[in-house]
Amino acid sequence: GVSAVRIANYGSPSVLLESRGLIQEREVREVPVGPDIVRFEFSTGKDLATDKTYKLVEGLVPGTTGDVLICFKIDSDAWDEAEVLAMLKSIQ
Repeated sequence: GVSAVRIANYGSPSVLLESRGLIQEREVREVPVGPDIVRFEFSTGKDLATDKTYKLVEGLVPGTTGDVLICFKIDSDAWDEAEVLAMLKSIQ
């Protein structure tokens, strides 16, 4: 499978955006996904073209043939944390 370290070293969305100064804050949270506890990174970023902020959520979940990268970029205006957490917890 793909490790989180490998993704971080080779260009996950938040790493690429942070290298351009677009990520303003980060928080790692553990979320139950099926029988596993998965670490997801919740970030807040800024779109320089529009000056709007957005939320970025990313993490690796175990799939049937290897890890799967889950990544959301959601405008802050549309952000509903409870809805995002419910969706992540619903992954089988």
